Amino acid sequence: MPPLVALALGSALGSALYPALQPPLTPLIVAIVALLGLAGGAGRRGAGRVGRVALAAAGFALGMAGPAALPDPPRLVGEWRARGRVVTAAWGAEADVALTALARPSEAWVPAEGRVRVRFPGTPPPPGAAVLVGGKARLLDPGALPGAPDPVWEAARAGVVSGLTAREAVRIGPPPPTFELGAATHAGLLRAMLDGDRSGVPADVADRMRRTGTWHLVSISGLHIGLCATVAWAVAWVLTRPLVIVWRHGGLRWLCAAAAIGAAVAYADVAGWPLPARRAVWMSAAGAVVAALRARPGVAEVLALAWLGTTAAEPGAVANAGAQLSFSAMIGMALVGPRVTRWLPPDSPWWVRWPVGALATTAGATAGTLPTVAWYFQDLAPTAPIANLLAVPLMGTVATPALLLSQVLPGPLGALALWVADGCITLGLAALAPLDVAPIHPAVGLPGALLLAAAVLLRRHLIAATLLIVLALGLVERPSGVLVVRFLDVGQGDAALIQWPDGRAWLVDGGPPGEDVLLALRRWGIHRLDTVVLTHPHPDHIGGLDALLRELPVGTIRVPRLPLPGEDAYITLLAHTRARRVIGAWGAEAAGSVGGAGYAFLHPGVTFAPDGNVNDESLVLRVGFGARRFLFTGDIEAAGEAALAGADVRADVLKVPHHGSRTSSSQAFIDAVNPAIAVMGVGRDNRYGHPHAEVMGRYRGRDVLRTDRDGTVEVRTDGRSLEVRRFPPETWRLRGVPVAGG
Repeated sequence: MPPLVALALGSALGSALYPALQPPLTPLIVAIVALLGLAGGAGRRGAGRVGRVALAAAGFALGMAGPAALPDPPRLVGEWRARGRVVTAAWGAEADVALTALARPSEAWVPAEGRVRVRFPGTPPPPGAAVLVGGKARLLDPGALPGAPDPVWEAARAGVVSGLTAREAVRIGPPPPTFELGAATHAGLLRAMLDGDRSGVPADVADRMRRTGTWHLVSISGLHIGLCATVAWAVAWVLTRPLVIVWRHGGLRWLCAAAAIGAAVAYADVAGWPLPARRAVWMSAAGAVVAALRARPGVAEVLALAWLGTTAAEPGAVANAGAQLSFSAMIGMALVGPRVTRWLPPDSPWWVRWPVGALATTAGATAGTLPTVAWYFQDLAPTAPIANLLAVPLMGTVATPALLLSQVLPGPLGALALWVADGCITLGLAALAPLDVAPIHPAVGLPGALLLAAAVLLRRHLIAATLLIVLALGLVERPSGVLVVRFLDVGQGDAALIQWPDGRAWLVDGGPPGEDVLLALRRWGIHRLDTVVLTHPHPDHIGGLDALLRELPVGTIRVPRLPLPGEDAYITLLAHTRARRVIGAWGAEAAGSVGGAGYAFLHPGVTFAPDGNVNDESLVLRVGFGARRFLFTGDIEAAGEAALAGADVRADVLKVPHHGSRTSSSQAFIDAVNPAIAVMGVGRDNRYGHPHAEVMGRYRGRDVLRTDRDGTVEVRTDGRSLEVRRFPPETWRLRGVPVAGG
């Protein structure tokens, strides 16, 4: 193993294990120096194996030293104003901001260090932008559904422990660079290729490129910066040709390398140095130096150098899904692509070698990124190899250099270059149209992702690799003969999954807005729901159903009533669902059985007169299997509980009404249900104060489980006994500076 590769592999492992392991920075530095000295001494004595082990150990310490060297992040709670600079995008509307100052409302600014994760009201400013934000801050929620990446662990590697939901956000400092794109048809797309600002990309164009696996072409990536560096090298080579007569010792190659590196740095600076640009600059610099030396290092060595450079610039890179995708794509191209092209006869014509090589490279990138895609995103474009074969030459190789030239060439020449770039985008999007098909959804947890990664590394053993892929993607737990109910940790909201003894699945509510529930269902191997029960149309119960009902086939949706005027989210939800039918709970199908277990909708009945309180209209569902019963109560309050006074509501497991609010869970209702287990769906540090202390007192003597404390709660029964499993959120000893709330 080359020394650089050993160092990089150790670094990746050390970064991945932080913050589970958090040694102090000083001992880490001492260990790095000592281990590097040991590796150097072993190399001089010819003890190569000892030297490689010492290098890997030094890399391990180096991987943990990077995050440990970041400033201690502030622990923010309450109302805050923050000033700083965007360092890297996180997810969607979020971005990490390196702080320069903090202030409580109406108080003076004080200097501050560390980072905070900001949820912006709209699209976050690009990395490098100086911002001033104000809003509500809190420690990051450690809750995650089983199998999902741990959000707190990942954020801690990037030096973040607090989040701030901004009500106001202002970009300060110098204005962003202006680009001459006014005459271009695809100005928004071209702008994204220049500085990473995707806010102007039309939604239909973005969706087409995502579904065809070509969205990477509009980000500041290795492709764009690599092309920029290549063009700069070529221009420098042409300009220095006359000097060959007087300078014959290879020094001109170093001038070309300097030009290439300078161009890559300049491009990254214009883009604000986002994390992909940093990776690309390191890779371009490594390639330029190698070309100047006329050396032929292995692909692994180039990747190792790029990794070490990236983590030096951004210690939390291993926690960034974009970084994982970039490096895993290159590993896949290096490992899988050549396994395909080697089967070509050596005398194959170029018009055969080029398309086969391009397809093999793209297929290798797809294989390499599969572990990350299946764990994080669950969207894989089946036409990506062919789509990239068509789009990369047009939208990358031609359009990107032309776009860059359009910004530096004067007058008509710049306009001509912009016209070429715009035309290539038009042709590329047209070529993608027939390849725009629905993505497939591979879904795994961390163990499955590791199995998929092992399959990529076993590319020489096709049978073993195939078995690992089948094991990772195809083998999921399918309960049979038992009733399984999972109360999902969705924060401040409710969602529960019922898996019946015959394997059919029902979902009761979908939690707050987001895709967490959808992704969890796929990880559990559930790709169709027999029934979705929508207890009542409040965002913390139906928000997550929006994505789910658009993506998954659903047999029936049970609703308490049809939408009323003004309930736009509810109307939109039902208008776009893929369900075969939508029916009310009361009527001919108010009770029935599924796979040997029974169900009954107990509320609202035909005689219930709502008083305008949507919570009291919540569907109440009772499920029974053998001698065991479960009661799902939505958010009913006093009137809803009173309406159930004459019903048989006895249950072993109760989904506590309204998250433990004191407007619910009257003593009479609790006595009537008489549950052995009470489950509360509550968010950590929620602003409502749920569950209320008075309500907790009423449940004294019963087994009370809370999703904020116990995570997702699973209860399974064979009709006789109850088995309870908890999936508590991971808790880590995260360093930080305590700051009192405003």
